[in-house]
Amino acid sequence: MSSALLQKQLSTSLSKGEKRILLIRHAERHPFEKGSLGLEVGLTSQGKKSAEQLGHSLKDITVNKILTSPVERCIHTSECFVKGYGKSCAIEPSSLIGSPGPFIFDPDAAGPVFLSTHLIEVAQSIVKGVSLPGMRTLSEGGQIFLDHVSTLDSKITLMISHDIIIALLSAFLLQDVHVENYMPDFLKGLLIEYTGNKISRLTQLT
Repeated sequence: MSSALLQKQLSTSLSKGEKRILLIRHAERHPFEKGSLGLEVGLTSQGKKSAEQLGHSLKDITVNKILTSPVERCIHTSECFVKGYGKSCAIEPSSLIGSPGPFIFDPDAAGPVFLSTHLIEVAQSIVKGVSLPGMRTLSEGGQIFLDHVSTLDSKITLMISHDIIIALLSAFLLQDVHVENYMPDFLKGLLIEYTGNKISRLTQLT
């Protein structure tokens, strides 16, 4: 979905009880070093520019809140978005969507799995119900996310997260085992629309 189409969909007026969650991956980052979880890896100059451009493209939309993974590149993505957005918007770090996110309950136990296994293989194992050290099942992690979203009172919330978290949530919400199809590019992800406490529409942002 292009920025113009996203803006059009977000600008549609919301009725009472309706809300939208824009869940996207952080902007372009530098490559990870081998043997590192990459938590300290920051944005490239192009990534910062792209996040600003996204913010500017949505300047006519009222984004009520930004929830971001506590990882530095996600926080910087949020800050660059707000810079381009041109209006004040609260940025709130949240472990719900990163470090550790909804699918990890023990980062120390889960860390070695990510160092030794390709990211897509980790995601596929979770979707298949394979028990992995320090990690929750797909349904457990997905429900933790939904329970938190149900408490949000903002009309439009932007969430800045990570590829595997977005892919797993997409597979859970869309009830599709092909999680590899939902690994998002930078600043892409999922638009979740609610009526009351029920999801009314899911749109993959590619």
